[in-house]
Order: sequence, then structure tokens, then C-alpha cells
Amino acid sequence: MKRWLVIGAVVVAVQGVLLAVWLARREVGPLPGKPVDGPAPALSIRHLDGRPDDVANARGKPLLLHIWATWCPPCRAELPALLAQPDLPVLAISVDEDAETVRAFAGDHPALRLGTSAEIAAALGVRDLPVTFVVDADGQLRRRLDSARDWTVPALRAACLRAAGE
Repeated sequence: MKRWLVIGAVVVAVQGVLLAVWLARREVGPLPGKPVDGPAPALSIRHLDGRPDDVANARGKPLLLHIWATWCPPCRAELPALLAQPDLPVLAISVDEDAETVRAFAGDHPALRLGTSAEIAAALGVRDLPVTFVVDADGQLRRRLDSARDWTVPALRAACLRAAGE
């Protein structure tokens, strides 16, 4: 009897996981997350080779401003899919201490930058990772998505682009 209960519980658990995956992949309506409105702050970020950069340099096109770290398991799971989407312009700012750690995980992808967690926390209110901001072509923050997302879902990407005004 105990064995059948265990088997039944496993079957129900598998069905629950399959349902969750199906629900995550279905069409999404409005973009999840919190609406925000205001300019993307100036951040002292740098390329992996050490050259300085600023979020303001990305103005002129909508993008996702993604804050992550290699020591964050959800970030590690999410980032490869996010960087692989050709229809989503991304600026992925790692709060890791050094470029070698980022390179060892993600390579030299052109979207990767380094920033400091203290500055990002102060400028964007980021406390937990990952966080993604939808930024419009004028450099205005439009949406904040806390926690990891499945960026392979076309409807999520389309909703981000709509929120950015594309």
C-alpha cells in the first residue's frame, strides 16, 4: 500500500511540473513585473576588458538592463538563454568582483559589463538577483522584472519589446 502511495505522489508531482512548464510557455498577456517610470541612472560600469562604459551609451534603442552575478544560481540558469535571444538587445551587468570570473562562465559576449553592487543597489534599488529592467529608446525605465525568467518564451520577449515601445 505504501508503495502505491509513493508512486501516486510521484505521478502527481510530475503532472504538476508538466502543467507548470506548459503554463509558463503559453501566451502571456501584459508583461509581468512592476511598472517603473524614470530615467535609467548613470552607472559606472565597465567592459570586461576594463574600458569604462555607461548605461546612457545604450540610448537610441530599447533594451533589457539585466543585473546578475555568477554566484547566483537563478542568474546562472537564466543568463545563457537571455544572451542567446537575437530579438532582445541586452546590457547584462554582473556584480562580480572581476572580469575573469564572468568570462569563465559567460565568455566574452558583447552585452556583458561589470558594475558594483553598492552603486546598483543605490541607483536602482536592487537587493536580490537577478533583476531585469525594460528600458525604452529614450533611456526611460518602463518595467522591473524581479527574479529569473524563461527568455526562450516568445510571448515574454514580445511583451518586453512592447513595454519598451517597439
